[in-house]
Amino acid sequence: MHFLINADINIRKADPADHHRVIGALQDWWGGRDLTAMLPKLFLSQRPTAQRRSKTPKYFAHASYIVEGLKGLLKDGGSKRQEVVEQLTKGLGGTLEAFYYAFGNDDVFAIFDLPDIVSATAVSMALNGAGGATSKITVLLTPEEVDQATKKTVDYRPPGQ
Repeated sequence: MHFLINADINIRKADPADHHRVIGALQDWWGGRDLTAMLPKLFLSQRPTAQRRSKTPKYFAHASYIVEGLKGLLKDGGSKRQEVVEQLTKGLGGTLEAFYYAFGNDDVFAIFDLPDIVSATAVSMALNGAGGATSKITVLLTPEEVDQATKKTVDYRPPGQ
């Protein structure tokens, strides 16, 4: 998107290739101070929208350790468990987007993508069948996918009617 304000100025969205020019202008503005670390290229990237994101389904998993799993966590540490989950998703053609520990009913939260629901089912069976934790996996939907679902006609009759 470009806006023409006058013959000399053309405004558009910034992108990572503009980083060196933006830093140069900021350094001039601030009297030569090195501001490179204050403006990572990441801030010039546009956040991907659901339309631009991969069609690979995203999943949310939460797990609770049982005694044996907690003993393993205490022995190996949290980072090792994250590496295991990362390798598990990578081995099925997916990627681990986020991995966190928490206090409360659930001990671990993860967001990952996998190529299909069959792979997600295999992960669920492996996690729950191993005996170290109980887990649940939920398919995540974008707002745009929910918009599409609201436009579908569904013929449904509640039980007993």
